[in-house]
Amino acid sequence: QGKEAGLSEIQLYEAVLNLVPYIGYPRTLNTMGRFQKVYPNYVKERAGGKEPQSTEPWSQYAAGPWVERSDNIRQQLGVGGPGAEELVNQLSSLSPELADWARYDAFGRIFGRPGLSLLERESVVMGALVAQGVPQFIVHHKALLRVGGTAALVDEIFKEVADIVDAKALTISRQYLAEARKK
Repeated sequence: QGKEAGLSEIQLYEAVLNLVPYIGYPRTLNTMGRFQKVYPNYVKERAGGKEPQSTEPWSQYAAGPWVERSDNIRQQLGVGGPGAEELVNQLSSLSPELADWARYDAFGRIFGRPGLSLLERESVVMGALVAQGVPQFIVHHKALLRVGGTAALVDEIFKEVADIVDAKALTISRQYLAEARKK
């Protein structure tokens, strides 16, 4: 559907990678398998005849670029800096490790990659969160609006996933949407 909608190979590839923190590795790997069926040569062509390699090797990016861009991205999304201490404290009280992973892995490593704008990344996240009916929807709704999203875009995301997600999750997500729109 993304290809039919005019998204490029890199946009679709990045959209799949963007799912890791929201749906986990198993589902993301399955989704990447579907991507490979549509674009069977993307990774090989990107490698230019060499052995496929990560575009951002962990050993070169983990201690520097991912940490640096995490703060910038979280500021833009409204989940970092002044006013975001409550969210950081909530995550840390659940698990300090998960708080760090969300900060550096999700925002620094994944959201900071080229290929999709923050608005496009948040749109992917919103679709995944609607499908799960989880409370993180509210935080990402706010983030989507901060990076240029609109109520109409959120309504469109709901429309696009309505026929393919669990009805209970959709109902719960609509409740979260109503709550988010009151704030």
